[in-house]
Amino acid sequence: KYFKYMKYERYGQLILFGLLMSNLLDRPLDMVIKAINGVMWGIVNLFI
Repeated sequence: KYFKYMKYERYGQLILFGLLMSNLLDRPLDMVIKAINGVMWGIVNLFI
């Protein structure tokens, strides 16, 4: 179980990094949120 939490933490760091990059690139937040939702659902489906 601990390793799973570590993986989730790593994904969280990737998402935060993605948000920072998107802010630097000045992309619309809507697009970023949709992309993150897509990635998150993909990760969830992989684990299920």
